[in-house]
Amino acid sequence: TDHFQRLAEGETDIPTRLNKGKTVVVILAQGQPETLYPYLNDSLTAVMREMGFTHIHIVRGCLLNSSKDSRTREDLWETLASLGSEIRARYK
Repeated sequence: TDHFQRLAEGETDIPTRLNKGKTVVVILAQGQPETLYPYLNDSLTAVMREMGFTHIHIVRGCLLNSSKDSRTREDLWETLASLGSEIRARYK
């Protein structure tokens, strides 16, 4: 049975197959500004915690209207590089 279906049916103690300490990185590209969905990071974090992740990183690339836009966004590449370094250090 699907995790979210079980949650919708009222189950609260749903076992996870993830070991403690697992990390997830969600990279979300959107055309709109970040202010349009101010609750999105909190919602995604809650969902990932429900699924059993311990370390949750949401990277939102806003104002991206095509796949080519991300290529010129140095701020996103720097954020991802820094995050990658942080995660690698955690698992050494």
